[in-house]
Amino acid sequence: MAQQPIEFDSNSDGSVSAYPDRTQPKIKVRELLLSEILTKVHGAKTKAQKIKILQEED
Repeated sequence: MAQQPIEFDSNSDGSVSAYPDRTQPKIKVRELLLSEILTKVHGAKTKAQKIKILQEED
């Protein structure tokens, strides 16, 4: 079993706890369909917004 990286952080009471490392990239659970992406692009008002949507959705 692979071990997850952990980070240590202090609590408000002064104790220290270990937490899973939050710096790992998020996993995309569901990819949008092309039609869903195009619907979002169609709803955008400016060309800059449309480009931003396309870049975010790869």
